[in-house]
Parts: sequence; C-alpha cells; structure tokens
Amino acid sequence: MFKLRRISMMAVIFVLLIGTFLQTSVGNAAQTQDEPAYDTIIRNGTIIDGSGLPQYDADIGIRDGVIARIGNLENDTAEKEVDARGQFVTPGFIEIHSHASTSALQEARSSLTQGVTTEILNVDGGGPTDLQERFALEEEGLGINIGAHIGFNSVWEEVVGEEDRQATAEEINEMQELITKGMEDGAFGVSAGLFYRPAYYATTEEVIDVVSAADEWRTYFQHHIRNENNNVIDATAETIEIGEEAGLVPHITHMKVMGPDNWGKSEDTVGLIEEANARGTYATADVYPYLRSQTGLTAIVPPWVEDGGWDEMLERFADPELRPQIAEEIEDIMHSRVEGPGDVYFPTKRMTLADYMEQGFNYTRDGQALLGFLNFDYDSDITFDIDEINVRDLDGNTAFEYDFTESDEWESESFQQLFSYPSDAVNYLVEDNIGKVEIDERMQGNASAYGKTTPVMDELESNSEAYMRFKVSDVGNNQRIRFWLQADDFSSGSSFPVNGYGIELHLGNDELVLYGREDGSSTNYGSVDADMTTEWHSLRVRVEDDQLMVRLWNDVNEEPEEWSMTAEIPAPQDNEEEELTPGETTMRILETEGSLRSIYNFGHEDDFERILDNPTTAIASDGGATTSNSTHPRRYGTQPRALGMYIREEGLADWETMVQKMTGLPATIIGMTDRGFIAEGMTADITIFDPNTVIDNATFDQPKQYADGIEHVLVNGEFALENGELTGIQAGKALQRDANMPTRPMTTEAVDLENEGELYDIDEPNAVSGAGIDFSLQQGETDVQADGSFVVQDDRSGIDFEATGFGKIQVTDGWTSFTGRGLLNGDIERTFSVIIDKNETGITDDRPTVTIQIEGEDEIRGFLGDAEPSSIEAMKELVDRFTDEGEVENEDTARLLHTHLTTVGHYEESGNMDKAVKHMNSFKQLLDYQEAEGGISEEASNALITHADNLLEAWE
Repeated sequence: MFKLRRISMMAVIFVLLIGTFLQTSVGNAAQTQDEPAYDTIIRNGTIIDGSGLPQYDADIGIRDGVIARIGNLENDTAEKEVDARGQFVTPGFIEIHSHASTSALQEARSSLTQGVTTEILNVDGGGPTDLQERFALEEEGLGINIGAHIGFNSVWEEVVGEEDRQATAEEINEMQELITKGMEDGAFGVSAGLFYRPAYYATTEEVIDVVSAADEWRTYFQHHIRNENNNVIDATAETIEIGEEAGLVPHITHMKVMGPDNWGKSEDTVGLIEEANARGTYATADVYPYLRSQTGLTAIVPPWVEDGGWDEMLERFADPELRPQIAEEIEDIMHSRVEGPGDVYFPTKRMTLADYMEQGFNYTRDGQALLGFLNFDYDSDITFDIDEINVRDLDGNTAFEYDFTESDEWESESFQQLFSYPSDAVNYLVEDNIGKVEIDERMQGNASAYGKTTPVMDELESNSEAYMRFKVSDVGNNQRIRFWLQADDFSSGSSFPVNGYGIELHLGNDELVLYGREDGSSTNYGSVDADMTTEWHSLRVRVEDDQLMVRLWNDVNEEPEEWSMTAEIPAPQDNEEEELTPGETTMRILETEGSLRSIYNFGHEDDFERILDNPTTAIASDGGATTSNSTHPRRYGTQPRALGMYIREEGLADWETMVQKMTGLPATIIGMTDRGFIAEGMTADITIFDPNTVIDNATFDQPKQYADGIEHVLVNGEFALENGELTGIQAGKALQRDANMPTRPMTTEAVDLENEGELYDIDEPNAVSGAGIDFSLQQGETDVQADGSFVVQDDRSGIDFEATGFGKIQVTDGWTSFTGRGLLNGDIERTFSVIIDKNETGITDDRPTVTIQIEGEDEIRGFLGDAEPSSIEAMKELVDRFTDEGEVENEDTARLLHTHLTTVGHYEESGNMDKAVKHMNSFKQLLDYQEAEGGISEEASNALITHADNLLEAWE
C-alpha cells in the first residue's frame, strides 16, 4: 500500500530558518553557480500584500512568472533587478468592472499607468454571450490580463428580445442554458444591469430563475441596480434578494446615491449589506472615487418612452401630443439624479446640457476632420493602406499632418479614437511606414463592420481642405471610405458626423459620393466615377465658401488641375431663436446626435465615504482600458486617485486597507486563487508605486492625462511598465475561472489544517491514482505567511516534493487553497499551489478534490479520502461503459462478466458471504484470463479488480 513520509514540524522550522543560506547551494542545485536564481528580484521595497495586514520590508524573487521567494535575497542574483526603496510593492490592481475598448487592451497604457494588471469585461449585463469572443483577444496580444462575466442583459435580449413582456417557461430554460454555458466556459460571475432596457422589463422572480443556473458555481451576481436615486433603497434590497434566492453572492456595482433629495440614503443601503453579512449572506459592493457618473443620455428618458427600441422612442418624440409630456418627465428624472442641466456634461462635446440650451442647435460650419472605413460585404475582408494625411486651412496653416514614418502604431496622441465595430473586426496597424486598417467581412445580423478615427486637431474655420494618399487591397465589393471636413463629431453608432461635409468612396459602385450633414440628416450632393484600382491614389477634399470639391487621381499621374466634382452647399437655415427647456433640449440631442456619453454630477462626499468604509466594498472604475480623449477621467485615474487623494491627502483609510480593496478583496469576490496577494507561489502580477507622488491627473475637460507615481508594473512576471514608461511587452492572458474557484470572503481568522492520504482517480473514483499528500499547516490572524509542512508524492511521474516555505492559506466553507515553494526530488526549488475542494462544481463524489500544480510539472488531481464502497450494480454499469468504449472486446464477453457478477450479487443478497467471496475471487480470475486472451483491456480489467477488492475488503 502507498505510504507517505511525514515531515516533522521541527524539520520544517529548521529548513525555514536556514532557507536563505541554502537557496543557492541546495534550493537551486540544478542551476550552475553562475546562473541567476531568479528572473527578477525586487529589492528593498515595502510590501503591502493585499490582505489588509501591516506593511513590511522584504525582497521578492520572481521565476517563470511566479513569486518564488520573499525575504532577504541579498546573496542572490537575477537577470533583472529593481530597487524599490521608498516605494510600495503591492499585488497588481484588479479591475472587476471594465468597459475596456478591446483595441486599447493591446497596449493598455491607460490601465498600466494606474497599476491595473487584470480587467474583467462583460459588465452591467452586457457583452457577447459567447465568451470565446473575449478569450480570443489574447491572440491579438494583451497588455494586461482579462476575464469576463456572462451578462444577464445580453442573455435576456438574445432570447426574449426588446419587448416589454414576460419570458415564457421555454425562454427561461434557454436563458439558464446560456448562463450555464458561460460559467462552463470560464465566466468569473454573472453581471446584470436591470437599469437598462430590455433587461429592465424582467421581474425579480424572472431574474432569480435565470441566474440561479449559476448556483452550483458558487459565484457572484454583479449588478448595476435598477435605480440609484429615488428608489435606491428598494433597488439595493432587490439585488440582495436576487443573490440570496438564486444562491449567488449579491454585489452592488459602482454603488452610489444620486440626487440631492437622496443624499444620506447610503446609511440605509450600506445597512442592507451589513445586515445581509450579519445573517450569513456574503454581500459585497464596489465604488469609484468620483462624484460624477457616466452613462448614456437616455438614462434620463422615461422607460415607457424607450419601450420597443430606438426607432419607437423617436416616433414618440415626434408625436406633438406626447412631446410636452415626455419633456416634463425627462426633467423630473434629471432632477432626481442631479441639481440642474449644468450638471449633465457631454465629454465628447465639452458642453453641458445647459450649454446646449443657451447655444441652440444652429451649425456654424466650424469643425474637424473625421475618417471612416466600412465593410458591407459578407464574403470578403478589406485592407486600406494610408501613407499620408494632411489637413489645413486655405491660408496654408497646417492643422494635422501624419505620415506614419516615425511610429510603429497609430499613436493615441494623434488619433483620438481607433474605433471598431464589432469590437474585434478592425485592426489598426503600421507596417513598413504605412498605416493599415484591416476590416473583417460583415457578420450576419450586423449592418456592417466598420472603423472610425478622429485626428487630434484644433477646429478649422469654414474654408479648409484635406489630403490623403492611400490604396485599397481590392475593388468591386461593397466597401467604402468616408472622409469628412468641418465636422463636429461622429453620430452615436455611426461613421457619419452630426454636422459636416465630405465624400464617400464606394468601391462597389466605383464612385465618389459627395455628402452634407446637418443636425443628423444627410444630403446627397451627387456622385462621379472614381476609376479606382488597387494602386496608390491621392484624394483631396475642399470646403470653400459654399462649395464642396473633391479630386481623386492615380499616383502614376500628376495631380490634375480640375476638380473631379464640385457641389454647391445650400445656405444653412436660419432657425428662429427659441427658449429651450432641459426636456426639449434632451430630445433634440437624441434626435440629431444620438445617446451621447453623459456625465452626471450626482453625489455627496459623505455617501461616498460611507460606502467606501464598508469592509466588503472594493474599488472599481466602471471604466477600463481606453485611448479616448472624450471620456470619464476615471478611465485614466481611478486607482491613483483613491491612493493619492483619499489616502495620502485626506486620510480616509490606511494604505493597507485601500490596497486590499484593489487587490485581495476583488480577487476573492470573483473567485481568483492565484492573484490578488503578494505571497510565495502566487502569480507575479505586481504594482510598484511611490506613495509620495501617486496621483491622478485626468480631469473632466482633459481626461486623457496619465497618472503619476506608478513606477513599475509586472504582468505575469514581465515588466509591462518600467520607470513609468510602457515596455511594449504583451504579457497579458485571457483568464478563465475554474470550477474549484469560489467567490468567498477574505480569510481573516486563524487557520489550522491537517490531513493526509492517498489520492483516488477522478475518473475512476475507487482506483488509487498513485499520488498522495500529507500536510499540517497553521496561519495566525496577523501572519503574512503560513507555517507547517506539506509533502506530495506521485509514483506515476516520479515526483517527491517537500514544501520549504508557504504563502497564504485561503479558506471558506469546504474549500482550502495554499501556495508556496519547496524542493522537487530533493534538490530543485519549485513553486506550487494546492486547492482542496469538497464542493467542486460538476463533482458528485462526497470526497474533496485535490488539485496540485508544481512549477514545470503536470497537474496532479484526485479525491482525498477512502475509496467509496463498491457495489455489484456499480460494477455492472462499469462493464457496460467499458463495452461501449471498446475496452471489452464484444457482447459475449460482456454477458459472461455480467453472469458472474449476478451470481456474486445473489449470494451477497442472501447472506451467503462465503460463496460470495469465492465467486468474487473467481470473477477476478476470469478478468485475468480475459485480459490475457484480449477479451478486455488491461485498464478496464484493473479497474474492475479494484472494485472487487474494495468489496472483498468491505465484506471482511
């Protein structure tokens, strides 16, 4: 019988005491004397480990992307060393509410300069229901790690649609299947945004029915609640009810209280979370350190007006009897969120709702250049190559000039946005000093695949022109370029501006079309043949007085003197001055410019501080990776603002608590086991910042300003940010949650664990796997690392492993995880992680599963405990399974085995145990014979013999 060696506690203590001395001579004996012990050493830093415990000074050695050792490493060497003296060394910040631009994730500068190493997507219930679309982003390269939720809103809309109606029983089942599939694919939880339609139409009971499909996964329900202003208390209570009834951890995301009439209600909403935790329901929240929120302008439109979708809403606006009523209700909702129209700000316009009311809607013809690239073709992709772009006024003053020769990417300083729809359909590249826009073929159900970008430039007066040298990879298909001048901004969800003048090069029709846009409406000024080929061409567009002119020519020719086409621009309509109300102005904006991104100045500092003070509230930005210069500043400054403003300057909490809210707490909320803490055996996602200088710089008027004080960021052990600058390394991974990674509270109490035993095969629960473990561990309330012993042996792979140091123990009901380092086969130092889970999803066995990962070795898994009692019926089922799988040669052999087992079962049931034992031994002999004759495989024979031996042992 397999027997484990037990380590004495004294031996472990001795090893720990002399660990520093041995680590070069023994711990890394497989290395030569001159070879560095680690890939990276972070020296002299002050560690804040993410647990909330006090900071301490130590070095950190990193090997193969994992924290290999923490302590005094002055005698050790590494390929790279960083002096972190005077700086805090923390786990990488984990962003659990990310609306990241997928193209921005490739560089992730806005995230890395905030110290963020992981972002969780598909929030507020949105995102693709097929999570593989998110995980595929890793193939394009990631600057940081990503994960994803499965979104309730997307599931509801996919199955039920946009109508205001209840779901049928069949639809509930279909939605449950989508939730289950998302969890099986690795979702970190279920997100929802019942504030948004059509999910808003779902009743509480329907939500519970659908999301309860995730119950067995022991995950969380991240929710943008239905109402954050007048009904915020009821909406918070609903979220807790959904969590409790569905078997999920309720989580209030971007928790807040909106509107002056509601300030102070955080006493009640935080109280509901505290009451839930007191009665045994783990309830959590997250908050961002700003008193302004960002969403769409439709947030202040009554729900009944939006019923049926965008077109239905616009039809109701156009009804002269309904319009005054809608305007009044819009104002009521606005005042429930903010004090007045000056508190509704549109970052893409640098204007407030009050500014619109004062300015009106007359277009002045001042503006900028815009570029759009479209693919309407279902069968072919397209690449647009661009050599040069130039925009100037007619006096010769250059407003924008770019030729791609000095960069290897579309630089965010020069292009305000690099938009893609769908999110992964468009790639913006630079190759051989040429800018490239690659667009996938159009997907079924989408109007097109398209990209758009805004050159960063000052507004031009009405007379100006733009030049572009370009070529296309193909002609004759339904693919187009749009180039605009004197434009204000793109319409929401469109490559047309709200106002502006420009051309569309239609490759399918081989023509240039001249357009004017005013207040969101298009005027076609006519078209002219383009004569396009796949050679280099030049395009010049001019707006001069009341004329729009275009010239297109092949580069083999000189630029012609004549314009290809000239169109007269009608004089703008002189609208009579009118007094605009907030409601009327809101409708006008929605009619002409779409649902602009809107920032609402909603909150009170006392509510924010009360929410932040709750121990189960994490920090989350409600932002994510971006390159935009017209967004909420939280996308550039959340974590540095929380640290610099609220800790260093205002002292709302200590450093350890705030770091915990960005690392260990969000990690445990979403179920991560290998990140969120500085501990031996944990993945080396690490942020190093200067506590004296860390601060945000982003403002609402100028949001694209990167934070100060984040000095170094390591993602999976590699430097993504070094000395405050990007390294260009794309070390991020698409992370997926496993079935043994439950949402859980932080481990704050003392832990004492002990167990030993053989591991039984997961697929053959009564078959010994050949591996076994023996551990005895302790961790006090104030211990930054565990102490004790851990041994694993595996006869199959020749593994004999002893722990020599430990990271942290994490525990919750029926579940334990711990990490550390040790010696493999007596001389090779390796890190390890262990998860022991009595309630692993998908496992029906009552015994806990054990999952062991030793650095550089295959995963070891098995059941810990005694073999389950076998039965004759179980053995018959096993024979049938082996027959189906071809492990039993034919039906005749299967019948023979069944006959013997039936005889054994007859004697067992009658109590004649002597004959039961005799015939069972005869059955074993039959298996040996059949195996020798080729009637049954060795694997199947051994499995059945194991069951037979278990029964014989039980009978004895």
